[in-house]
Amino acid sequence: FAQIHYENHITEKFTFQAQAKYNYSWMRHLDVDNKYESGRQDDRYTQKEYYLSISGLYSLADHLSLAVAEDYFINSLDNTIPECPFPKRYTSLTALAIQYKDPRLTATTSLLGTYITENVERGDRPSDRKRLSPAVSLSWRVLSDHNFRLRASYKDIFRVPTFNDLYYLRIGNTDLKPERATQYNVGMTWSGLLPFINYLNVSVDGYYNRVSDKIVAIPTMFIWKMMNMGEVEIKGIDVNLSANIPLYKTFSLLLLSAYSYQDAIDVTDPEEKNYKNQIPYTPRHSGFVSASLENPWVNVTYTLVAAGDRYALPQNIEANQIDSYLEHSLSVNRSFALKKCMFKVQGDILNLTDKTYDIIQYYPMPGRSWRFSLSITY
Repeated sequence: FAQIHYENHITEKFTFQAQAKYNYSWMRHLDVDNKYESGRQDDRYTQKEYYLSISGLYSLADHLSLAVAEDYFINSLDNTIPECPFPKRYTSLTALAIQYKDPRLTATTSLLGTYITENVERGDRPSDRKRLSPAVSLSWRVLSDHNFRLRASYKDIFRVPTFNDLYYLRIGNTDLKPERATQYNVGMTWSGLLPFINYLNVSVDGYYNRVSDKIVAIPTMFIWKMMNMGEVEIKGIDVNLSANIPLYKTFSLLLLSAYSYQDAIDVTDPEEKNYKNQIPYTPRHSGFVSASLENPWVNVTYTLVAAGDRYALPQNIEANQIDSYLEHSLSVNRSFALKKCMFKVQGDILNLTDKTYDIIQYYPMPGRSWRFSLSITY
């Protein structure tokens, strides 16, 4: 890919920026097996994307600004499959946003207009997609001398299936419908200093999403398949915490942690067996904890990743259950400068306890493994 970005503060009140990108992606899938007439299945996919974006930001008053943006995409797909429709998609995204911002209150409202048209060389041409998506967000600093903020947002989301979702052999599903979602979020964030703690940041968010025609991937033994879930209701809480704790002279402890509770249930049809069951591959409980001992010589990091029980299929029965897991990892790294170069050397031991577990059913994750990396910045 290649990309270019231009930005110009034309006046004190008006800023203009533009960017363009070209992306070329090629993939080959080779399957050698006697079940094929020629003894092999050789699929090749080529995708191209042209992207152009222009936007302007104008200050209407001291605390009030207006932004307008236009994004335009052209996407195409070629592959060696006889049934390939050779689609070409044209996408226009037009956004208008107004923001009020002072030292304590930030309020933003926006409206996104989506227009997508698609042409194919064979088969039925998909219908044009048009959608207006509003969004509103508020962030309020409760006390002027403390960095404690309350926030709330509403957003309407519209997502069209990708070419991979629609046209890739075996996994693609040309009958997929666009995904539509309404999202509500309320939360708080606080950051500051405490005795014996250099820095502490805590955030808690609760959300409710209602999704129509949610696009999900359902794997079978060897083949993934894209499908729409109908109507999905999602309620959840996200908690994040980070802290920097001084220990002794140049030693300090950096803590990072996150916890997520997500109740994502299928509410399409009360007559179905999976009504109000958790949707596939979505654990109700998940999170991680990371502790890094930082010092002038070698930094050491211990990470624990956890996920609760999930289900491989829409019906939440024992036969479809995938067990919860904990994965432990250990990392050491050292950074040093040499002339004009900055070097970082890192070694990792992944799955330290050699735990056997699946994230996706029938695809066991690797046992204990080692990794070494070197990065150079000039």
